[in-house]
This record gives sequence, structure tokens and C-alpha cells, in this order.
Amino acid sequence: DLNLQGDIIAVYSKTGVKLVSYRYASSGSSITIKIQEVAMIEFNGKLTGNAKEYLLQKQVALQTKVSIVLFVVFGIPITLAAIFASYYMLLLFLIPLVIYFLFSIKKPGEKDQKIFMPKRIYIDLEEEMIVHECEKMERFHMIHDVKEVLDYGEWYHIIFIYESRDMYFVCQKDLLTQGTIEEFEALFEGKITRVNE
Repeated sequence: DLNLQGDIIAVYSKTGVKLVSYRYASSGSSITIKIQEVAMIEFNGKLTGNAKEYLLQKQVALQTKVSIVLFVVFGIPITLAAIFASYYMLLLFLIPLVIYFLFSIKKPGEKDQKIFMPKRIYIDLEEEMIVHECEKMERFHMIHDVKEVLDYGEWYHIIFIYESRDMYFVCQKDLLTQGTIEEFEALFEGKITRVNE
């Protein structure tokens, strides 16, 4: 245990490690001590309000893109086949595709949200990993794979270098239970973009 009698003259904190500089009252000399802080930044709880609506809109956009691709991939050959075969064949195959498309552009219900809506997102600073937990699954990525962090005021959206593969890392600021906003932003310094909706 160190008995430091003096003033703290500087504090630097990033990625879970704090450097504290003390100046001794008697001699005026200083010493810097490395203090290991909580090695985790955690957002714990389900998204609400604008943050939840934002993620739902992202999911609907993804579903729409997928359904359009499926419609084109299967619709064109079915139409061509129907030209040389039967009009009823066209109806038989296109109607299910149209129904699927209509359902895909609707917002997911509570049951469907369980596979992507986060209930906990935490950043393990020791393992350098970001983990997303929802009701039915868990996904994770490495911190160095973060391409950009979009700051929407009430929430952050973490974008990875392979954005299309995982878009569900939305962190609502008032759900922060471990770490601080300052530590989060220090971790992603240079990658944060402020977004005005």
C-alpha cells in the first residue's frame, strides 16, 4: 500500500487502465501509478424508444433487400417457365413470393425480435471483444473489427468492417451499467461520427 500525501495532477484513462500522477506535497516530485479499472463496458437492458425503432427500421430494410433478391432470383425463371408452360404455374409460384415479400416489409413482432434485439451488449477489454446477447442467441466481434461508431445522441450504432453481416450492435446510452461514456468514446477515438437525424 502506498501512502501518497499530495495532489493528483493528472488522470488519463483509456481501455480500462487509468494512469494517475501524484505530486508529493513535501518534495514537489511526482509519481505516476497505473491502476487497473473495470475491464468491461456494459449496456444492460432492452432497447426502448427511438433506439428500438431505429433498429427495427434497419431490420425491415434488410428483410426488404433479401426479399427483393429472392423475388428476382426465383421470379424471373418462374416467369420464363410459365411462358412456355402454363399461366397457372406462374400463379402457383409467384403468389407465395408476393406473400413473402409483403410479410418481409412489416416490422418484426416480439417473437421475431428475440433473434436480433439486444438485451445486453458488453465490451470485454481484456479479451478485446464486443459481445451482443439477445433472447435466443449470442454474437461477438473483435474490437479491432470496428469500422465506425455512429453517435445518434441517445444511442451508438457500432459498425463493423463487414457491415452487412451484423448490424445489431446498437447501444442505448441510458442502459450503460459498467464503465462510462467517456471510456467508451476513448476506446473508439477517431472512429466516432456524430449523426444529426
